[in-house]
Amino acid sequence: GDPAFDHYIIKPGRALERKPFNSHGFRINGGIAAIATLLARDSHRAKVWFYQTYPTLLAINNPWGGEDGGFGNGVNYGVFDTLNNMQYWDILKNTTGVDVTRMSWPQEVGMFFSYFIPPGTPASAFGDGGERFIPNAWGLVAQLYQQRINSRVARRFAAQWETDNQEYFGYLFGPKFDPVNRPFSQKQHIRLPDTAVFPSIGWVAMHSDLNDPDRATILFKSSAYGSYNHSHADQNSFIIHFRQKRMAIDSGYYDTYKSAHHAQWTMLTKAHNAITFDGGLGQKEQDRSAQGSITNYGRCGTFDLAIGDATPAYKGELEKAIRSVMYLRPGLALIYDDLRSGTARTWEWNLHALKEISQPTENGARIDVDGAAVCFQVLDAPETKFSQTSEFPANPDEFFVPDWTKQWHATFASTERSTAAEFLVAVDIGCTGIDASEIKKQARGGYTLNINNHQVTLNARTGNARRLGPASTESCPVPPYKN
Repeated sequence: GDPAFDHYIIKPGRALERKPFNSHGFRINGGIAAIATLLARDSHRAKVWFYQTYPTLLAINNPWGGEDGGFGNGVNYGVFDTLNNMQYWDILKNTTGVDVTRMSWPQEVGMFFSYFIPPGTPASAFGDGGERFIPNAWGLVAQLYQQRINSRVARRFAAQWETDNQEYFGYLFGPKFDPVNRPFSQKQHIRLPDTAVFPSIGWVAMHSDLNDPDRATILFKSSAYGSYNHSHADQNSFIIHFRQKRMAIDSGYYDTYKSAHHAQWTMLTKAHNAITFDGGLGQKEQDRSAQGSITNYGRCGTFDLAIGDATPAYKGELEKAIRSVMYLRPGLALIYDDLRSGTARTWEWNLHALKEISQPTENGARIDVDGAAVCFQVLDAPETKFSQTSEFPANPDEFFVPDWTKQWHATFASTERSTAAEFLVAVDIGCTGIDASEIKKQARGGYTLNINNHQVTLNARTGNARRLGPASTESCPVPPYKN
């Protein structure tokens, strides 16, 4: 206990009171607090541990998210931090009588997991380990979470990950179990909307049908946690899943922290579906202040909308970097970027996939993965040139990732420098066809257009969509959103 306590809790350069965003330190803080309660009768030193760690645990609880249950350090770390923390919560409840699970973040993290790792998810989301497919761990956290927090959301989460093998702790201490999805009846559980925002971390999940494993999913991030620790320089980036396949991916691997591959690729903006400039330059990595924010969010019967402002993440290199994502379920999305710089730049709209990206049209791109397809069409942008590569600046370490495979990295890059640029890209999930007309650029930025039987307005502030024709539904403008 003493070495861990001295290193992570009281060492001036790492003390959690001064640097709470220390992934390992905060987890160890909980472990030391739990161990201290078990040894307090027998060790004076254990009492010192307790008095130093227990108040920090209760005061902060989780440094990576707020009362909405979000975990801004990434799904991969969120899952394993929760699994570790549940052991500490049990010990503290049994020794002190204080039930940490009654606090806001433990109560709500099940909602976060319900949207980012529902059955059918092909990979973890943003951050280190985002490429990992670990259903054993997801099923485990679902079952153990529901055993401790018997809320309606927790029961729903556990039911979706119900398994035939009840030896849940086997994952930690013995043979792994294989989750077996049983038929899930939504009628038996709370109904959740297909889209959700987690304001404390700036993440949005948009699903065609949250209950369908073969769903289409668009994930969007613009986070106040910046690119620090296990987060990447990926503000205003998106991920697309479809039919349980990774389509538009968060590229790169997490072999080891700050390895050559991790530092030269995975952490950087150009490794993500985000905006870069001047040949791959992007946001500042490993910087808590390289932030984004969700400035508007809304859902209604016709569409979902999320708008992120990533300007601070570019640390003064850009004067404006706003991305608006409109989802017209089940299979159509629009992505609008409003960009500005005091210096003339070339601009890159980045796209990554597991397989080579085809180009069916001059301004189009198509991703095919094992029978699933997603098509992209640049509806308006500066004059651009499409290119792609399957090379990394440094390959993953095969000792840690022996089964790594090449990935494909494409850009639509402007051919001329400019101080401002707007991109409007249509996303056809399923590649059923895009019919866009009357595309008009607006004086204050943004566009109006007709697309696939919808009349759409989309800009850096708000958006609206309504169905055309006699069966038109009520117009539903997105209201101002306060995070």
